[in-house]
Amino acid sequence: MSVVDYLLAPYDFLHIIDQFIVCNFTSFSDHAPLHVRLRCILHDSQEPERNSGTSNNSYNSYRWKEELKDQCYESLTLNSGSLSQIVFSDIEKSQDGIDNYVESFTSNLMDIISPFFCNSHNSNNTCDRTRSKTTRYKDDKPWFNYECKRLRSIYISSLYTFNRDKNVENHQILIMSKRQYKRLENKLKRKYKRQEGDMIATLRKSDPKKYYKLFQKKRAKTSDVSLSEFFEHFRNLVTNDGINVTVDTPETVSDTTYDELDQIITQDEILKCISNLKRGKSHGIDGTFNELFIEFKDILLPFLEEIFNKILASGHFPKSWALAVLIPVFKKRRLVRSSELSWNQFSQ
Repeated sequence: MSVVDYLLAPYDFLHIIDQFIVCNFTSFSDHAPLHVRLRCILHDSQEPERNSGTSNNSYNSYRWKEELKDQCYESLTLNSGSLSQIVFSDIEKSQDGIDNYVESFTSNLMDIISPFFCNSHNSNNTCDRTRSKTTRYKDDKPWFNYECKRLRSIYISSLYTFNRDKNVENHQILIMSKRQYKRLENKLKRKYKRQEGDMIATLRKSDPKKYYKLFQKKRAKTSDVSLSEFFEHFRNLVTNDGINVTVDTPETVSDTTYDELDQIITQDEILKCISNLKRGKSHGIDGTFNELFIEFKDILLPFLEEIFNKILASGHFPKSWALAVLIPVFKKRRLVRSSELSWNQFSQ
């Protein structure tokens, strides 16, 4: 017996599958329905923190507030001495030393600005479903008129009805609505292509310059490398012919190729990077956001210069700067079905 439908599960979850049955095929689909029974344990979680107004799932986020800029500037000025003690102190030139050095500066900096820009949130384990939005059709089908949209909505509605209640009557309604929709769409598509062809034929005689301009956009760029050269190149890769095993290594391979990479990082370079920052972007794991460096660069610039040069001299990159948060963003397509839903990931 050939099983068309199957259940995907990790190896660690196989022990909770109590029953797995492949049901008989039906005339409404070429897939066989599955009957799966899982052995689950419900935990009665008690949350004493909820009564006290606190939660272990709370987290902090930082958002720029223009009205608190002056107050935060004064606070940074008053506490710049504590930041100087951390930044200009001696550190151990190792991975742990650099990580502790950056973590100490970041935590002290965020403690200073948190009273002005920090917002506390309580997270839960529930997922709120987004509300349905108005369907927006793309402009890639110019022949798609109002009547075609109406028949398409009828077809989608019939499809939902059939998926909820699969009987012969709903199946016939689905086939009829789909036939009407596709027939009209193909008719409008042929009409549109015929009009485009007539327009191109007219341009050929009336405006040859515009006529050839239409085809120049779609002309593919041809490579200067011939097929025989491609063949010879890949043939030499898989054979011993033409491969020089003994390669002469130059004596100056250990010398620095680009001397400017070993030079110290200047304040002008940091200011140039700050000028490229954009406002309104979300912060990273450490909580620092772009407006913090844009508005308070006159205070933070000496600290950043010292931090960057110490990291460059140590040869170790901070591990916290290599971390990112992946946020799945729910995106709904035109057909709201389980097979038409997708998740996009964005990194912060």
